[in-house]
Amino acid sequence: MATPDSHVGGYIAFSYRDFTLYQIARFFIVAALEMQSVAVGWQVYDITRRPLDLGLIGLAQFLPSFLLFLVAGHAVDRFERRKILVLCYAGLPSVQECCWLLLFPTIAPSMPFTW
Repeated sequence: MATPDSHVGGYIAFSYRDFTLYQIARFFIVAALEMQSVAVGWQVYDITRRPLDLGLIGLAQFLPSFLLFLVAGHAVDRFERRKILVLCYAGLPSVQECCWLLLFPTIAPSMPFTW
């Protein structure tokens, strides 16, 4: 049977400032990645109108995490987790910006200017 204070037990971790900041950062990063995933899929389907291409985009977004989970687990066991987390959070926008710089010239001519 649940005690009167049992509903507080799930939120006790949020009394730690670092954990709260981590969860806030994680929420915004996951939300941004989901928005990007929808935008990329929408754009690919809008350009090609082929469901197969939309499926291939989903596979391309899923496959790296599937292939790297063993390497990531080994790295987490060997190195300090905080440094790995900071490196990943800093590296993600850098990789996305490099991809954008490489791909923008190929899609810019087909983009209508609305301003």
